[in-house]
Amino acid sequence: SEELTEQFQSLDARQLSAMLAQAQQRRLYAAARHCAELLGKRKDEQALASLDGKPAPLARALTSPNQELRFAALQAVLEIDPATSFAGASHVVESLWFFAAGAGEPTAVAAAATIPRANLWAGQLRQLGYDAVAATTGRSALAAALDRSRAARLMLVAIDSDISLPQVRETIFQLRRSTSAADTPIAVLCSLPRLESLRRLADDDPLMIAEPRPHGDGAMAALVERLTALPGRGEASGELRVRRAKFALQEIARLLAEEAHYDELIRDAELVDEMLYHPELARAAIDVLQALGTSASQTTLANYANSAGLTIESRRRAAAAFAASVKRFGVQLPPSEIDRQYDRFNASDDSDEETHALLGSLLDVIEGK
Repeated sequence: SEELTEQFQSLDARQLSAMLAQAQQRRLYAAARHCAELLGKRKDEQALASLDGKPAPLARALTSPNQELRFAALQAVLEIDPATSFAGASHVVESLWFFAAGAGEPTAVAAAATIPRANLWAGQLRQLGYDAVAATTGRSALAAALDRSRAARLMLVAIDSDISLPQVRETIFQLRRSTSAADTPIAVLCSLPRLESLRRLADDDPLMIAEPRPHGDGAMAALVERLTALPGRGEASGELRVRRAKFALQEIARLLAEEAHYDELIRDAELVDEMLYHPELARAAIDVLQALGTSASQTTLANYANSAGLTIESRRRAAAAFAASVKRFGVQLPPSEIDRQYDRFNASDDSDEETHALLGSLLDVIEGK
């Protein structure tokens, strides 16, 4: 309401931070998000000041399992743009790459004690529009659910009651301890002897259900419908995830270009390769590769510029980014990649004039012409 908004706006940074901490603790995510947004608009670095060396509430919000709050906190910190590092600064980098990898199909994990059952459930989830991964142990289910390239797209986990290494209760415990899967709906698909005990476990988790293993046409679809309708479940649309990914990539490129104090930005840089071939993210991904200035990023740009299946405009953009990267960081290509560029150019005599000129321009940059 307008009255509530006015009350929020009358609070100083310290009071807003205290309210943000309380809202997070009570899982009042809308209120917490509003506090984070106001702190960002005020651009007061006191919002990131730590007490006893612990991260401030705004920095802690960067680890929230609620993506709406996490993104609001990320935007707020970037708006504040602190001049120095702060407690919890590493979570900025983690969140940037988390959202950057969020474009694409929603993902799911199907974990069962046997390979045929895991593959069956994963196949059924793929038919329902999920990029589903099959797993046959608790450990592999955790790895798939928490994979950095998929975590922002994870929408549900279906797990067999008879899973092992670790067993189902420990696997669920580990999922709920994580930042990215703490609020992900989980379906425990049970053998009949274990159904009642796991239903008691689900009673304590509003985002978990325990049901008999699905059988027959439509059983998995009905199960997914129940999961996605669970109260309190928030799910970002594909369009929203693309917008957030674009924002994150643009901010990563900016921070790299400005040599900001986030030293860990390069750590997950391999994730950007997957974004190059998303039409709405390609330009931002190229800007990130240009600003990275590593051997891997220059190799990726050179390979992209050589991709015959792409438009000449996209390839020229990659070549220009490669040239800008070399100008700033020098040639970082390993000798094998330089030899490969010469081979490509020599093999392009029969190519169209634009392609031949483009490959020649890459060699000119490598040779310092």
